[in-house]
Amino acid sequence: MNLSSLSDRHKILFLYLSFLIGLGMGCIVTPFAQSVAFIGVTAALVFAYVFESQAQKGDLLEHHSVFIIRTIWIWSILLFIMLNGASIEIQLNGDVTAIQGLVDRIYGGDFPTMTEMSEAGRTYFMDNYDLFVRTCMIWAAPVQVYGIYRVAKGLARAVKGYRLKNLRSWF
Repeated sequence: MNLSSLSDRHKILFLYLSFLIGLGMGCIVTPFAQSVAFIGVTAALVFAYVFESQAQKGDLLEHHSVFIIRTIWIWSILLFIMLNGASIEIQLNGDVTAIQGLVDRIYGGDFPTMTEMSEAGRTYFMDNYDLFVRTCMIWAAPVQVYGIYRVAKGLARAVKGYRLKNLRSWF
């Protein structure tokens, strides 16, 4: 089945569900889940641009494609701000004892092996795990709630075949 054979309504649902899968999987801290999240968000963005370019001006598909494009870009800006805030908080409050030991050794002229560096990284992660989780929850939760709100708002209108009132609104 190719995308051109799908109805506009199915294309719109595909966009929202791809982004929603990306949002949901982005909350799971595993490499696989993060990869699926990236693919979901990227697919939604790319296909939204494709659908927008193929749709007729003022068409329902064009309207919802523009809405999801704006949603993803605004969400990305907020996510960027969140990641920087969380990074600063972790940098200021993290326990760097494991890594500082390696740095001291390097300054002394003794270079650690890859195994020792990997172990120091694991120790740093485990020592600061609660800080990572708490910080990411505090900083990421509002961004994810924003994304879910926008998807719910768009889906509610799309399922009924309606447009959104104000495409330029951030909310």
